[in-house]
Amino acid sequence: MDMRIIFGIQMMVFLVCFVILAQEWMQHKKRYRGLNYWMAMMLCGFVGYTLIALRDIIPDFFSIVIGNILNIIAFCLFYAGLIIFFKVKSSYYHNIFIVIIALLFLVYFTYVNSSLTYRIILIDLSYIIIFAQALYLFIFKIKTCNKNISYIFIVNIILLIILNVYRTIMKIFDNPDSQDLFTQSIHENIYFIANMVVLMYLMINLSMLVSRRLLNDATENEEKFNTIFHHAPYASLITELATGIVMEANKEMLELMGYTKEEVIGRSVIELKIYTSEARREELINLTTSHGNISSVENEFIRKDGSRVKTLFSANKIKINDKDALISTMKDITEITNLQEELDYLATHDMLTGLPNRRCFHDNFNTRIKNFYENNENFVVAIFDIDGFKRINDTYGHDAGDKALQQIAKKSNEFFKDKGFVARFGGDEFAILFSDTNMAYKKVLYDFKKYVDSVNEDNVYSLTISIGVAVCPDNGRDQDVLLKIADDALFYIKKNGKNGISFYSDIT
Repeated sequence: MDMRIIFGIQMMVFLVCFVILAQEWMQHKKRYRGLNYWMAMMLCGFVGYTLIALRDIIPDFFSIVIGNILNIIAFCLFYAGLIIFFKVKSSYYHNIFIVIIALLFLVYFTYVNSSLTYRIILIDLSYIIIFAQALYLFIFKIKTCNKNISYIFIVNIILLIILNVYRTIMKIFDNPDSQDLFTQSIHENIYFIANMVVLMYLMINLSMLVSRRLLNDATENEEKFNTIFHHAPYASLITELATGIVMEANKEMLELMGYTKEEVIGRSVIELKIYTSEARREELINLTTSHGNISSVENEFIRKDGSRVKTLFSANKIKINDKDALISTMKDITEITNLQEELDYLATHDMLTGLPNRRCFHDNFNTRIKNFYENNENFVVAIFDIDGFKRINDTYGHDAGDKALQQIAKKSNEFFKDKGFVARFGGDEFAILFSDTNMAYKKVLYDFKKYVDSVNEDNVYSLTISIGVAVCPDNGRDQDVLLKIADDALFYIKKNGKNGISFYSDIT
């Protein structure tokens, strides 16, 4: 066969493989940097074989020196691409010396001591050294997607080494004086045909390697995801974004919501009524869609038994099989929330009577002052205490005093439950806030005193109260002023016989 045809076919092989690998390179060049080197390899090989095929048409420097050097560089790039693609801890810069030495000898055996035989032996030895390095990588350092890939490349590279060793030996003993590249022996034809087939197979395997690597990475990522998802210490759920159909749920999620896996997979969260309302789900979906994710949003969900669970809800929008999906995580904070509510309650309520304390009273008072200025809403401030409370403690003991406080607090709260706000100020002193409508506050307070006054629960002694009253805005518009006025009114009634009501407007 005419060697020009063989070189032309070799050139086309590199071109076809270049086009095939280019498709992989365009899609995955950022993911796998080794593809850049292999693309450069294909380009160098194509140009190199093209220049060699143009022997006798272009100057020898380009067809002999540049063409062959480009082919050597091509296989150096193949080796470098392997190291980078598989992230092997190894260097490839030393191959620069192979290129430089080969370049110098090519120039020497082209212009100083012209010898085709020595040039071919030099090129073959360069190939053998480079392929030997690649063989070492695959045997000792590279871990591919699977063993089959390793075996294929090992066999591929061994064949390339054998072919170049065969060519070197044959060149020494077969017509060593011939200087015409295109009229070589049958052994040279066998070498080029076999070498072309093996190289083409190598290029195809490189393209397949990328696909297998992608599949392997996808499988590994899926396994990692499944491991993380199913062993996560918090409830996790994957649903279709549009329909809410459950695609996957981990063990913690099923335990939290009280379902089995068979009960949720393939059903929508709307059908399961996991969310408190469809509107609430839409709100969370919109938040996730607009921001890409949401994190630690407090949200209630409904369990299978109808009970509610408070969670910190996080969600991310992801793609699964080209479908928009939502991966949600829920951390049960019911106990934490309940504890927080209990702490908030203890901070704002009196432990003995259960009534709001002085701090809570002042907050409520500020709200009423604000409403007065904004809505012209008048209100009444009343302070009362238990008549003879010290005598009750001294005569019947502190337990009796505590019971008396609890009884008065209970009745006060019952009376003003829908009318106003009652708080314990401290000791036996209480305070009331309620709206003044149609100047009926005096009747309200007389009715209140009548309701509260009674005998104690053991029917041993009577419980009566004394009340001091101030009205906003008639007696003042400031909290401190109104409290002092109400306290002065209480002091007045205590000084004048107790067991009654004193309105500040009546004593001034």
